Amino acid sequence: MTSIIKVDTLQKANGATPTAADLGISGQHILQITNHSITSGASTGSGTPVAMLTVGSITTTRANSRLLINTTAPLQVSTSGNGRGIFSLRHSVNSYATELERHAVVNYPEGNSGWVQSSTGFNALHTPEVASGTTITYKIYGQRNLGSNGIYVADSWGLSPHYRCTIMEIAG
Repeated sequence: MTSIIKVDTLQKANGATPTAADLGISGQHILQITNHSITSGASTGSGTPVAMLTVGSITTTRANSRLLINTTAPLQVSTSGNGRGIFSLRHSVNSYATELERHAVVNYPEGNSGWVQSSTGFNALHTPEVASGTTITYKIYGQRNLGSNGIYVADSWGLSPHYRCTIMEIAG
């Protein structure tokens, strides 16, 4: 047997309107997902952080939502000699001053061996605490931290790159 309960208003004993948590319902759910295509890369030899690549933007649909940013853009350093690049994912809310996530990419040759430490992009959770309707842009910043060769993001050696950035807005 199926029962149906229909009500016009739910109210707590003290007269207040119940929240999702009061009703045992999780307030977390996906509000929107945006996908951005990354079709070009960038390089720098700068020893201080510089904006290298805009990976995507999103306009929030709810105040104080959280944003999950995932990008597949590869981060690279030259294999010619010692090299280290520091890459960070930053946002426009505070004029790109804050690093959401930071990666070191390193090449250290040692005779006939040595090692390379690379990265597979960024996966960061951002809680910007902004009003609904705020557009937030995300960029990868980079700086050469060791060596004399440049560092690269989304370099494709003349091929047609197709990297992605997905931004998910989450309520709750």
